[in-house]
Amino acid sequence: MRNPTVTLHVGTKIFSGWVSVNINRSIEEVAGSFQLTFSSSRYISSGEIAVGSACHIEVDGIRVITGYIDDFTVTLSGKNYLLTIAGRDKSADLIDSAAIYRSGRWRNVPLAKIAADLCEPFGIEVIWDVDDSCASAPFKWMQIEPGETVFEILARAARQRGILMTSDTYGNLLFTTASSRIITNLTMGDDREPVITRIDMCHSWRDRFSLYRTIGDSAAGTNWGETQSPLQSTAIFADVNDDAITRYRPTVILSDDNLTNETAKVRAEWKKRRATAHSQPIMVEVHGWFYDDINLWLPNNLLKLTINADYQIDKTLLIVGVAFSLNEEGIITRLQLMQPDGFLAPNGIREG
Repeated sequence: MRNPTVTLHVGTKIFSGWVSVNINRSIEEVAGSFQLTFSSSRYISSGEIAVGSACHIEVDGIRVITGYIDDFTVTLSGKNYLLTIAGRDKSADLIDSAAIYRSGRWRNVPLAKIAADLCEPFGIEVIWDVDDSCASAPFKWMQIEPGETVFEILARAARQRGILMTSDTYGNLLFTTASSRIITNLTMGDDREPVITRIDMCHSWRDRFSLYRTIGDSAAGTNWGETQSPLQSTAIFADVNDDAITRYRPTVILSDDNLTNETAKVRAEWKKRRATAHSQPIMVEVHGWFYDDINLWLPNNLLKLTINADYQIDKTLLIVGVAFSLNEEGIITRLQLMQPDGFLAPNGIREG
């Protein structure tokens, strides 16, 4: 098992030698995060590592976080100093900051353009890694709600298009869908690296429903979002059932966008698949941060998981989240795994 070297880069300065490391990335989070703890007999001032400073984190030279330092905490214990530094990807500013753009509305513009308009003042690049005609379709009308953050309006739009909004390791905003790349096999009880040390499996009905109903309007010949006569607007709804839920539990999905019967059904199916995936998460803990000699565990990759005990599991699962930790317990990666079809774009759902 490799002993990784974690370096914090702030301007021209490089810091290492941490006693504790926590780094988190997820395809369901817009920003990765980190917390690093350093023990020293020399006081390191906040001027050397200033709050708000641009920084990046590398693991053995591999970039994993690009953003800013949020917090700088000093703990005094005798003659020793314990310094804790925490921060997030630069895309975290989209979570914290209000959405402001000209009139605050767009007409007949795709999500990639809306995102680029909102991210430009933050110096954040938008990467559109989605090959899907439904997801790329323009919104007839999209408007910023009062007090809405950049993340909130873009997340609302991404849900309408059934795609993932996350960030890459350089802090860029990334729109994507589930990967089809299988990177490795994991077998419980196998002594070869990477070695599984723990598995937690959950089954839940808490956020699942027997009926998923999408409700919206279909505009005819007018600018979506403006006043329409009854003849110009037709109510649309579509139902998708989840037969695994055996008691009556309906939910309604309100669409902000112009609907057709087809897109309404796709939206309901996407919601059902996403809920199903989240109802059966598997948490796997493995030794080390690398799944082979050179590659870090990172989200949005597939792996094959085999458990030959009473559960008899043999599945291909999507890595949704990754948490690296280095502390007195050792060097550990925690993987959050889910069914990949819960993260497909609309065309993938329709074909699946």
